[in-house]
Amino acid sequence: MAEEMIRPDMEEDLTITLSLEDGDIECEVITTLEAGENSYIVVTPVDGMYRGEEVDYWIYRYHVEDDEPVLESIMSDQEYEDVMDAYEEFLDTLDFEALLGSDEE
Repeated sequence: MAEEMIRPDMEEDLTITLSLEDGDIECEVITTLEAGENSYIVVTPVDGMYRGEEVDYWIYRYHVEDDEPVLESIMSDQEYEDVMDAYEEFLDTLDFEALLGSDEE
């Protein structure tokens, strides 16, 4: 199924190519998120740079059309805030899992 093309539990790194106005850039998928009724993807440039500047991550709304993922910019402040809340929850989960992992050693 097409939605399985992008999922947060993949064991190997997943990369996608973003086609931007000034050319293509290879990005690693950090995770996918659900917020409200939409799906989102969090990506980072493979080399951490874009236009000579360091980039931590970008977040896009995404859906699948004709078995291909389609990325869209987040245009409203409220939607962006909702997605950031979901991303922060994801990061908190990672921190908690790391803490649990260090307790088991």
